[in-house]
Amino acid sequence: MLKEAVLVVDGAFLEAVLSGDLSRLLFKAARKASAVLFCRVTPSQKTAVVGLVRQGQPHGVVLAIGDGGNDVGMIQAADVGVGIRGREGQQAAMAADYSVGAFRCLARLVL
Repeated sequence: MLKEAVLVVDGAFLEAVLSGDLSRLLFKAARKASAVLFCRVTPSQKTAVVGLVRQGQPHGVVLAIGDGGNDVGMIQAADVGVGIRGREGQQAAMAADYSVGAFRCLARLVL
């Protein structure tokens, strides 16, 4: 793993990767990074990323965390889904395996 290497992927790049069947390369690059950030992605892209990780790590456990209705598909596609109740409503919390009241509550759950 590269120290201090962060991979940032936006929705347009992710669409090109997924439509060009380059998902294995993205997964390999993501595994070498210490953190991966996906930004400006659609709900279907979020679900596709969870599927990509599950396919690449068939014996691993995938955790997805979301706080709104646009995260429901991703939460349900993961092995473990966590919904955050709050400003964006209850959809994520209702679809999740676990729910918390705020992002600050995640530390106790995840660590």
